[in-house]
Amino acid sequence: MFLRFRTQRPLRIRYVRPGLPFLFAGLFMPLHGQAVRIMPLGDSITRGTNDINFPNGDIPGGYRRKLGELLAAESTALDFIGDFSDNAAAGMDPDHNGANGWRTDEILAGLPSFLAKPADHVLLLAGTNDILQGVPVATAAVNLENLIIQITSMRPTVRLHVATIPPITQAWNNQSAAALNASANAYNTEVRNRVAAQAAAGRRVSLVDLNASIVLTGATPAENFYQPGDGIHPGQAGYDQLGARWFDAVFPTLGTTVALSDGLPAAPAGLNAVVASPSRINLAWTDASADEAAHHVWSRNTAGGIWQRIAVLPADATSYVINGVRNGVESRAFAVCAINASGASAWSNVVTTPMPADKAHLKNASASASFNASFAPSKGNDGLLTTLWASTGTASHFWQVDLSSAHHIQRVQVVTRQDVDLEIHRKNFDVRVSNDPAFATYTSLGGQGASPLPFKGTLTLEIPQTLPFRYLRVAKTDGQSFALTLVRVWGVQGVQGVQAPAAPLSFSALAADSSLVRLRWTAASTQESGFKIERRSGSSAFLPVATLPAGETSFIDGDLTASTSYTYRVRAFNEAGESANTPEVPVNTAAVPAYDLWAAAYPAFAALPAAQRLPAADPDGDGIPNLLAHAFAMNPLAPDAARMPALVRQPGVGAPRLFFRHIRNLNSPSLFYQIQSAVSPAGPWSAVPGEAAVSTPLPGSPDLESVSIPLFPEPGESRRFYRLWVLAEEQSQ
Repeated sequence: MFLRFRTQRPLRIRYVRPGLPFLFAGLFMPLHGQAVRIMPLGDSITRGTNDINFPNGDIPGGYRRKLGELLAAESTALDFIGDFSDNAAAGMDPDHNGANGWRTDEILAGLPSFLAKPADHVLLLAGTNDILQGVPVATAAVNLENLIIQITSMRPTVRLHVATIPPITQAWNNQSAAALNASANAYNTEVRNRVAAQAAAGRRVSLVDLNASIVLTGATPAENFYQPGDGIHPGQAGYDQLGARWFDAVFPTLGTTVALSDGLPAAPAGLNAVVASPSRINLAWTDASADEAAHHVWSRNTAGGIWQRIAVLPADATSYVINGVRNGVESRAFAVCAINASGASAWSNVVTTPMPADKAHLKNASASASFNASFAPSKGNDGLLTTLWASTGTASHFWQVDLSSAHHIQRVQVVTRQDVDLEIHRKNFDVRVSNDPAFATYTSLGGQGASPLPFKGTLTLEIPQTLPFRYLRVAKTDGQSFALTLVRVWGVQGVQGVQAPAAPLSFSALAADSSLVRLRWTAASTQESGFKIERRSGSSAFLPVATLPAGETSFIDGDLTASTSYTYRVRAFNEAGESANTPEVPVNTAAVPAYDLWAAAYPAFAALPAAQRLPAADPDGDGIPNLLAHAFAMNPLAPDAARMPALVRQPGVGAPRLFFRHIRNLNSPSLFYQIQSAVSPAGPWSAVPGEAAVSTPLPGSPDLESVSIPLFPEPGESRRFYRLWVLAEEQSQ
């Protein structure tokens, strides 16, 4: 154990301790004597479909027949896995997960069913139908990346093989073969790049570049890849080529199947997601493991988002609250896994929040007047762009819809008429909401002013936060006639029991030094979406300082003036409204920075020459520079081993937990603490994620806390080094 420090500013003091050996994430197990479980996953090419020129339109067994024959020739027992058993060759295992027309998003939606059956290898070939059906390449590539992440996370022991798609040599749906194949080539580039990126991130995925290895023209016509075929689906020779390529990819990996070691934690179970408010989702699950060090929460927007880790939670966590989402306009998927020093568990079940829908669709509509029966109010929300409502006979032209119940509205679209280019219909209108059908009082959500929308244009209003309203009206503001094609409304129905939150409790403000004030409070509600902090100086008006998400109970306000009086207050808010403000709390900033306040608390240290009191100095020669002593609230002239950082092993079931622990001085919020790791003291050093850190008050020291961060070494490492990096702002001295 040793310390290193540098005297240049900004000052960095580093604590390093030799690494310890770690456990492997799994054991490599030979497959001798047991069948290899292979799941073919994809579209009609996985199924073995041909075209109408071939009897029955199928090649029995597709590539699976040749793959099975080649494995059998190597004395490898085979068990195909899948939900389907159609189109099999005589005598072969018929199971597979391939279906005509499937796109990448449809395969993604089916994964919970597919992965319920255990497999050792998954052969993923998908994307051709995305190209044929006009799905943008970027969208299909995102879906493919989500397939890689979800398969390898839900089943960590599976080896996933991802293939590029074959060339497309036939026109389809009014698209030329050249254009389709150009899109296929662009998609294949994405496949190669995303497989490489996920493999580099440690996932058990490898590329099978079918497109690059396919031979389209053989020595005889019968050996041509698409003979007999349609330029999209292979013929017999083509499927035989694919089977051989899959064999080349799979066979060398048959002896490297990973078996879950006893050290890995069990997967969380029973994950549930509840929409608690328009902007809040409550997750809850059962912790099925007794030896995890943390839980990871994963999420993605189901409308084309990539799976991302959104939270690292402490061990034994069984719930998490997501704030700041827009449940009326987006659906999100979630999964949770447990982590310890051996690695990650399988994912929990994947849960998805409800898909958004147009809340105005086919609801009761009314209007100031209609031009005639062909332009009735119901034409404004029938979901069709070929119909419209048009006004007549009044100077107050409006159209409105009854949403049937109050909704927190989050998005509104007004589509202008599609048949006639009348500029007057594309400007000077306002979108209003009310709980009074007569709109005696209302709230404006926005609208279109004197600048007209383009012909066939759409006004889209993104509403950040509203109270619940039942009625929505589109009103003309210039007294002219009006017509619109469609009005769409997205939002969340008023959630039962959601009320404005209670005001926070126990609000306090402490001047940490000359420029920083530390605020603390206790939430008195479980329904807040966040907190709003306000400050004033002297007798001036309160001004906003920060808006924080739910779950926060403290805030550091910086860049203040020394020896100045400030007053603070905080309140909670959600879609139903705001709480009352807390009682106002005055505070006076100190005359000097926190470092100087700390130094003054030790008279012998304060009496030293200025050069010996600098942050980088070590006046007593104990190897602990002054800034590090300040960071741990130590006496700079008296070593305190109990307050030095340490690596701690905590025994548990299976693999032990490993933690980095250090003291944090809450009276110096300008200090930045970061744990870094490297395989050698020479570096390079990288930050250790701190989201799973657990902070607990130090007994008898209310202004100190003990911080414990779980560590996750890489599988196979024999040692790793860790250090604490402390960064201080420039000191006044």
